[in-house]
Amino acid sequence: MRKAKLNKELERRQFSERLVNALENAGFPGAGPTQLARLYNSLSMSDKVTIHAARKWLVGESIPTQDKIRILAHELSVTPEWLRFGGGEHAPGAQEGRSSTLPPSLLNGFNKLDRSEQKVVIQLIETLLELKQDQ
Repeated sequence: MRKAKLNKELERRQFSERLVNALENAGFPGAGPTQLARLYNSLSMSDKVTIHAARKWLVGESIPTQDKIRILAHELSVTPEWLRFGGGEHAPGAQEGRSSTLPPSLLNGFNKLDRSEQKVVIQLIETLLELKQDQ
């Protein structure tokens, strides 16, 4: 029983270290609980987190649910698997399909739109790409 408790503590601490590392690599050096909560809440369309919850992630007291990990991983340009468990083939900054030239404010704004508004933006981009191909 004591070994299981130690394993869980180690798992939480290692998650915390990966999260801090990913935040630093994504341009959020020294991010504290307030900044992390604000970042997450700007990305999530529905589920919000408290500063207290973000603090627990940063100090290794808890690990967020998988849906929260997916949102964070996308913003931090890492795979959800790496952020949650470590190892794997994609370390920080290596997530495929993520544009490093897209300003975070634009992505955050898009994430704040409701689903129908996001579909309009996607359709506009697809139309522009089709027009570009025809040139």
